[in-house]
Amino acid sequence: MKKLLWIICLFVACGEQTTATNNEPTDCRASDAACPIGFTCEESEMGQFLCTQDMPAGAEAMAGTEITAGAEIMAGAETMAGTEIMAGAETMAGTEIMAGAEIMGGTETMAGAEIMGGTETMGGTETMGGTETMAGTETMNGQSNNGISPNAPCLEFENACPDIEWVRLEGDTFSMGSNSGQSDEQPVREVTIQSFEIMRTEVTVAMYRKCVDANVCSELNTALPECTWTSEADDKEDLPASCMSWFQISEFATWVGARLPSEAEWEFAARGGNRDVLYPWGNEAPDCDRVNFDSCYEGITSVCAIPAGNTAQGLCDMAGNVWEWVADEYRTDYIGAPVDGSPRCETVNCTAEMIDDPFRVMRGGYWFGQAGDLTVSYRNSGGQTNSFGYRGGRLARTITP
Repeated sequence: MKKLLWIICLFVACGEQTTATNNEPTDCRASDAACPIGFTCEESEMGQFLCTQDMPAGAEAMAGTEITAGAEIMAGAETMAGTEIMAGAETMAGTEIMAGAEIMGGTETMAGAEIMGGTETMGGTETMGGTETMAGTETMNGQSNNGISPNAPCLEFENACPDIEWVRLEGDTFSMGSNSGQSDEQPVREVTIQSFEIMRTEVTVAMYRKCVDANVCSELNTALPECTWTSEADDKEDLPASCMSWFQISEFATWVGARLPSEAEWEFAARGGNRDVLYPWGNEAPDCDRVNFDSCYEGITSVCAIPAGNTAQGLCDMAGNVWEWVADEYRTDYIGAPVDGSPRCETVNCTAEMIDDPFRVMRGGYWFGQAGDLTVSYRNSGGQTNSFGYRGGRLARTITP
């Protein structure tokens, strides 16, 4: 390495005292002042005494090469034998160090940020194959596990976005409907679902309050005893937001960069995929240990309060508590319904004008309902502007490639 530094000195003029006019190095012992400040007169491997820059604190050996004096290479250094040295940047055996940035075997470190095989770590933020982890927040295909998509309007407000837990469901084909259920659950047909994400819980009062506080969503109905909304935060924040119209939950969904699930997606999630089951937890009859129905708990319970009734993937309250809006307009049977998992609507993207007020599908039963309402295939409907006390829901997100 000392030999390398001697060669470097020829190109970058480590000091006029070190190089003679004939390009032969000068013996630095010739004068007490031969070496400039920061350099030490040392014997090289060739037996010559040359000025070598002092090693700064923290200097270290890299790629098996000792960095004697940890020399700072001055601007204007040239490329020698494929080795580039520029502005304090040293390249050794394909390793480039630029202004404190190190690239080793395709691994780049820039100002403390490390990029390894396409994986970038910046200030504790790691990106791996399109999956980004930021301070404990994981983004998969552009979407983060704090519940907020990168294009969500709520990100325009400081600390406005609610925390939402998502569960990814892998796409599959399943039998939708029931031959033993109501006539509107028929005919049973095979539906193919693309992979998507769905909320683990129903939308809570606390989540919805974030949207109201941002002056984006309207306050929910409070006229009925089972309405969970209050003008000020209280002990109901962990309850599902009830007395919610289809328009209100759709507005909330847009604000957080999500959407309502299609009816097919909802049933697929309630079944836990393509399972042939009657209820989200399996085929055992409903009871108060699994689900909030038939006034088991004398009202709406906090989300995820009854884990025994969860789906195989851990979705809470897919039966009971509050009815859940989905995107689809209601029809009395499945004849002509989509088989690709998309919602069934007359309008593009299932939007509608307030004055049209078509009936929308609701799923899952509610706290005062009967066991028959709780099956994964049971369907209910309501006017999209209505906000009765037992209506709420959860959101879904499309997984982009």
